[in-house]
Amino acid sequence: MQMLGKLEIDFVLAFKPTNKYEQVESKVLFDNHLSVIVHSHHELARRSQVTLAELEKYEFAFPSKGLQARNTFDQVISEQDYHFKIRVELNEVNILLKLIKESHLVTILSEATIHDESDVKAIPLDIHGFEMEGCIHTLKNTYRKHSALKFIHLLSESQAIRERMHTWRT
Repeated sequence: MQMLGKLEIDFVLAFKPTNKYEQVESKVLFDNHLSVIVHSHHELARRSQVTLAELEKYEFAFPSKGLQARNTFDQVISEQDYHFKIRVELNEVNILLKLIKESHLVTILSEATIHDESDVKAIPLDIHGFEMEGCIHTLKNTYRKHSALKFIHLLSESQAIRERMHTWRT
């Protein structure tokens, strides 16, 4: 977002940030939810939903602070008194998923993170109001290159985005 603010880039494709940027306009492409991600044979994999209180008994591999899923999760629990057993924090989601696949650790990520991944399952968290919206971010009231506008339009109308929206909502 800082690069966008400095006009070093034309737009950003990312989840809607937890911090407000007054100069940034965000167009939602899809919405997503925080989920508990576990190995497909983990005892939680049979669940259709899980509460934060239920998660206190499990050991976690968390995404590092600063990653969107972690920022959102920290915001969810900020005013509550939960005590999670964090065994490792990683800033690389691919390695985090590999660790989840090879252990009984639990992680918190967006449900879309595991699209096309095998041996893992996303279980929705029983929380509301903390959706993770995939957005295209541009600066308000600035000139936009024709090529950037065309790309934004193509992305907004993308069949792949529409299919994923349908998949994630069902």
